[in-house]
Amino acid sequence: MKRIQIMKVILYIVLLLTCPGIYPQVTIGSGIEPIKGALLDLKEYQKDDGSENATHGVMLPRVILTDIDKLYPMFPSGYDTAEDLHHTGLIVYNLGQCDGKFAKGIYVWSGTRWDPLTENPVQSSTVTLTPGVTKVQRGDVITFTTPDYPSSKYTWDIRNATLQSGGGNTASAVVRFDQPDWALVKVEIENYCGQRSATSSITVTDPTSLPLGSGTLTGRTCFDINKSNWDGSCGTQTERAAAAVNFASNNVWTYTYTALPDGTTKTDLRFVIVDTEGCVKSYSGGKLGRVNDNEDIVLTVTYKPTLSDVGGLIYGRNKDTAATVTIYAVYNNGTQDVAVPLPVKIQDCTCSGCGAYISGVWKLFLCHNLGADTTLDPYDSTTQGAKNGGLNGSYYQWGHSKAAATATDSDGPIAGWNKVYITEPSWRDDPCPEGYRLPTVEEFKSLADPRLNSQIFRGSWLQSGETDPNNYSCGIQFSNVYLPAAGYRSDANGALYNRGSVGYYWTSEQHDKVQFRTGRHLAITNTTHYFVVAYSEATRGYSVRCIAK
Repeated sequence: MKRIQIMKVILYIVLLLTCPGIYPQVTIGSGIEPIKGALLDLKEYQKDDGSENATHGVMLPRVILTDIDKLYPMFPSGYDTAEDLHHTGLIVYNLGQCDGKFAKGIYVWSGTRWDPLTENPVQSSTVTLTPGVTKVQRGDVITFTTPDYPSSKYTWDIRNATLQSGGGNTASAVVRFDQPDWALVKVEIENYCGQRSATSSITVTDPTSLPLGSGTLTGRTCFDINKSNWDGSCGTQTERAAAAVNFASNNVWTYTYTALPDGTTKTDLRFVIVDTEGCVKSYSGGKLGRVNDNEDIVLTVTYKPTLSDVGGLIYGRNKDTAATVTIYAVYNNGTQDVAVPLPVKIQDCTCSGCGAYISGVWKLFLCHNLGADTTLDPYDSTTQGAKNGGLNGSYYQWGHSKAAATATDSDGPIAGWNKVYITEPSWRDDPCPEGYRLPTVEEFKSLADPRLNSQIFRGSWLQSGETDPNNYSCGIQFSNVYLPAAGYRSDANGALYNRGSVGYYWTSEQHDKVQFRTGRHLAITNTTHYFVVAYSEATRGYSVRCIAK
């Protein structure tokens, strides 16, 4: 019976090839009429619902393909490539093992190459994504790898992260902030063995949701590019020039986390930057393992050099519209991750008029001592007005809101000099204007800390203790706050001492809290800056520089 059936198939094929006008459609496997749209219909039976119609299959020719764009082994090497198009649609089953070109399975000749008809695995191994880190924070740069297959195309799709690079079998991305707690990575790998996809989901921690940690995170927190807004509250171009930043030439800045000796565990200190507008080019820093008490861990941030461009991202943005970059020092306290934040403003507007870093935060100061000529450039002690004492300012006794002497008063004793202490623990009337106040001891310590604020010594200084009534040129600029070395007025009679060699600045704090005779102050010289923690007679006349509330 089988012999007869085979003979029928051969006969049908011969008739189709030799007599195209006869039997234009053929059924093989049964005597059932073929369906209308098929030249050759293979079936053993037929159901009305169009479901299965056979219990056997078609045995395709089995070959070993060796070249993706050649009709081998159908033709010998050097065959006429005109045959390529003639054989479009040729179907075979490849027996060869995957070698970076082919996998086992059905292939069809497209006219130019062999294409797989099935989704064969990319080689025989499972695709595995390996994150460069196992725990990530928002803003982290994460790296993923997958096996490096020969002659392969890799297509990366990373959700909730911005792809930085994805060429080949490695991809890196910055975790974004538009999803609450995850980042999904997918890679699609395609080569002549077929195509395969793999995904990996990673938990993401938002540093803004972490509990507050301990320690200090310090560094510059305000940048002014000084390219426009030269009026009103943003200040003139000249006023802003001294503190302005040109990111094209000065875009690398450091920040420091200092661990407090508070008895808590601190391990795996890493830095995370939340940068929604793309101001940061790169950053690096951190420490794996234990962080010791008082240890400093440094973060290096490279901002994009284009931030100072006219017409760029920051151009024209005032204090209210400044770009914000938030830096987090994240560590584990033995129970959970905690974070210490530091916001950074980047704007085209003065950061303060005048200001400095106080405990790592940029704080506004008045640009001039109380009683000084506020029309003068506070950073230029060489102008005629400055030489005439315009930047020196007046002298105040601790606790009094009215000046006891001016810069141009005689350097000798002052008749009627007040010798009466204010028997109160605080200033009776703060002499600072609205919105400002006298600094505390800790705030002046921060101002004079070289780790927080740069120091520029200006003018011709005298030796400590010497006095020149006409020396108005010297002082120290801490970041964006210039303090003249104005000397002081004696508590005995108001006579002038130490002008040109020392500057004295009252704080808001009493030293003698029993008799209220002494107040605390900052003293600056040309060789050092320090706090006198003992006492200074409250009836002395010292300078006053106010800090914003």
